[in-house]
Amino acid sequence: MSECREQDDLLGATRETVVLAVRLLDQSLASAPRRIARALESEEFQRAIREALLTEAQRLLEMQQRGQEITNEDGLAPVARAGRKRRRGRAAALAGTGRGVK
Repeated sequence: MSECREQDDLLGATRETVVLAVRLLDQSLASAPRRIARALESEEFQRAIREALLTEAQRLLEMQQRGQEITNEDGLAPVARAGRKRRRGRAAALAGTGRGVK
């Protein structure tokens, strides 16, 4: 009889945990747009974007000054590098978890 009681307690606790997790997720999702907007408008983010754009503009200007033709691929290179860096970071984060990176 006590075993049935323990199972009922476990099921009840599990149900409550799931309900709490869903409520927390709802609250997090509701505030996400505000948090994202605040991050994008922050001085630190704006400064990082400015610096990245200036660095890239300098790289392209130097290519042009050397007489090199600038192609679409040259312009997209920073995006490709960022994507590779993101994938490498994700792979490193998942290392040892048994989960693969797609």
